[in-house]
Amino acid sequence: MARLTLRFTDPGQLDTHTSTISWGDGEVDSGVLAEELGIGNLYGEHRYADDGTFDLEACVRDDEEAEDCVSVRAQVR
Repeated sequence: MARLTLRFTDPGQLDTHTSTISWGDGEVDSGVLAEELGIGNLYGEHRYADDGTFDLEACVRDDEEAEDCVSVRAQVR
């Protein structure tokens, strides 16, 4: 099981957010967002079918269309 936790901030304290997590094996989901007054966390969990190296991308967007993404490489054994 792979677990992902990312912290984000937004100067627009009342903005609402959506997210996507691309797990690098063709699976994409929205994860779970927990936020309050422009500070939040994105949480995700994923079970890979096979071991290997996977390039993940997680993105958070606000209701004003601002978006930030982060990419990480995961080694699954």
